[in-house]
Amino acid sequence: MTRDDIIRMAREALLPSCHLTHPKALERFAAIVAAAERDRIADEAKHIIKRAEARGAAAEREECAQVCEAERERLFEWGNGLQVITADKLTEAIRARGEK
Repeated sequence: MTRDDIIRMAREALLPSCHLTHPKALERFAAIVAAAERDRIADEAKHIIKRAEARGAAAEREECAQVCEAERERLFEWGNGLQVITADKLTEAIRARGEK
């Protein structure tokens, strides 16, 4: 929180700029500052959660792509060309979802 933010909140609470005054005005000021801090923390938490969800989704996509790659290798050993191509396409499609 910046100095300007605090001054703006003090004015919003109707605090005079020269000295501290009535307890009710101080309570209003404290409530305004607390609400601003709660909002800041809530916004920060939302961003953290979004980043964590994105990392989790990326990890899950990669795990799925690796399963397809492992299946491709198994199919390749058995000489099943069409299924190998299908496994390749699935692997590409899964990884491409992260590029949107």
